[in-house]
Amino acid sequence: EVCAIKPTSVEDSRAIVDTLLDNRTVVINLEGVDVDVAQRIMDYTSGANAALYGHLQKISRNIFIVTPKSVDITGDFQDLMNGSVDMLDGRK
Repeated sequence: EVCAIKPTSVEDSRAIVDTLLDNRTVVINLEGVDVDVAQRIMDYTSGANAALYGHLQKISRNIFIVTPKSVDITGDFQDLMNGSVDMLDGRK
């Protein structure tokens, strides 16, 4: 199961980590979040994720995917996203 979370404060980091502890993947959308708050959210999330031996990958400038240890991330999402944009533009 994948859960999408759009945090608005550092306190929302707890919900992200709780979701990981429930063995679920989280897509974190930080669009529109203050840069300092977004950094603190990702610091908290990445620290907890490392302690849980999970995986974290940046999808775009403000979107990340975090998975529990039991879920591997393969491929490069940035390349996939760029490929999708290129396909929409008719470049591929």
